[in-house]
Amino acid sequence: MSDQNNIMCCKSIDAKSFEQIYIRYWDQVLQYAICIVHDESLAKDMVQHVFVSLWDKRKERQIEHIEIYLKRAVKYAALHEIKKRLAIDDQMDLRDVEVIGDQESDQDIMYQDLHLMIDQLITKLPSKSKDMFMLKFRDGLDNNAIATALDLSEKTIRNQLSICLKSVRMNLKKVGF
Repeated sequence: MSDQNNIMCCKSIDAKSFEQIYIRYWDQVLQYAICIVHDESLAKDMVQHVFVSLWDKRKERQIEHIEIYLKRAVKYAALHEIKKRLAIDDQMDLRDVEVIGDQESDQDIMYQDLHLMIDQLITKLPSKSKDMFMLKFRDGLDNNAIATALDLSEKTIRNQLSICLKSVRMNLKKVGF
């Protein structure tokens, strides 16, 4: 498949064309996914899902650049997985959420947008909550150390951090993250 054929209407993708796309881009897109999620098994599942979705919805989409489409689809699948993980683990350190971009600037922009949005949401938290959040997720202190520093009980810290995380997650969801 030549680069001239990279601009296509998905309605014209037949089984043979799809197989060529799969063979040509599978490894490249898989490596991209591994860089984002740092888990080969999860990356394989995400890439497989993207290709299945491409095939299933081929009659509904018009794709100008298949490589860019596949990478963006994987990026959004990875962000969805990261959001799901954040929802599962309230104790997760936000520094553990790492999205590594490659040469594509839209990945870097998305990462910067996420961090900017988180920073904006943190500034809107009440003063004490903001202090707790910063001590926990920026300075890496545990709940006991935060409780000592702020002269509060560890249970209060745990409850307030849980409320802060729920607020940040809810507001991120409202703006599409």
